[in-house]
Amino acid sequence: MTTVTTFSKTLALILFVVLPFLGFYLGTLYQKNVDTISVNQQKLQPLPKAKTGSKCQSNSQCPSGQYCTVVGPIMLNPITRLPIIRKECVAKGQAIPL
Repeated sequence: MTTVTTFSKTLALILFVVLPFLGFYLGTLYQKNVDTISVNQQKLQPLPKAKTGSKCQSNSQCPSGQYCTVVGPIMLNPITRLPIIRKECVAKGQAIPL
């Protein structure tokens, strides 16, 4: 059974050509399935609005039990290149919103 026949050569050639295309096609079907699953799982809910305090410049402007602190990111003014700092009154022990 070690004879290479015309049939075995033809079968090998057909498999050599067809299997990569079949694998590619099955791979695209699989990827579409995976993408659909990941999109369905990523239904994001909007974040609740954070309660922010009143704007301030020093602790004396805040009600009792609160202090003045920097909240959110510190950004640069694109024209003057100076920092834009937002300060608000925050209750002691409260997480500072970013």
